[in-house]
Amino acid sequence: MSVTTEPALPPPAEERTRTAASLRERGIDFALLSTPPNVTYAAGYEAPLQLGPIVEIVGWLPPALALVASADGSGSLIVPDAYAPAAQAGSWLEHVESYGSLGHFEPVDPLASFCETLRSVLRGAGLAGSSAVLGVEPTLPALVQGLLEEEFPALELRDASPALEAARRTKTPRRTASASWPGAPSERRTWTSGSSC
Repeated sequence: MSVTTEPALPPPAEERTRTAASLRERGIDFALLSTPPNVTYAAGYEAPLQLGPIVEIVGWLPPALALVASADGSGSLIVPDAYAPAAQAGSWLEHVESYGSLGHFEPVDPLASFCETLRSVLRGAGLAGSSAVLGVEPTLPALVQGLLEEEFPALELRDASPALEAARRTKTPRRTASASWPGAPSERRTWTSGSSC
């Protein structure tokens, strides 16, 4: 007899807790994050810089979006289907939703699939008709901004950057370990002229 069990979610990381607390302190109910460094920090999934064939098909869509609730740090990660396995393995958010991007045998409309996935995640979080405060980044793609304004007009949009900057200011053990190599992109390092390999 075979027993199927759900894979255990990784324990919520300190970054997730810090993100939620920092959003709460600034009166933000949810944050929709779109830049790879902030998605990586809040979701635990190392959001990629798009390279290779996927760029020609969906390079104009964000490589990842993270919706994070300030109440408890729970949330959803939205990625193209090509990135879904890595996102499911690496994220500590409860939900990973993917949209169709590369249809090999069936036609796929990446734009329609992305928009429907985003709508579904926002509705699932209870944001349809809500007057909640949604933190966004100044670099939020125009496509996402337009969808929010058209279909979720009651939301109050607020800049989430100060909250993420404050959360990221204190280095956690995981971030310190990941930044210990000289080429770590998420950390600024200053090397003295006496440094050597």
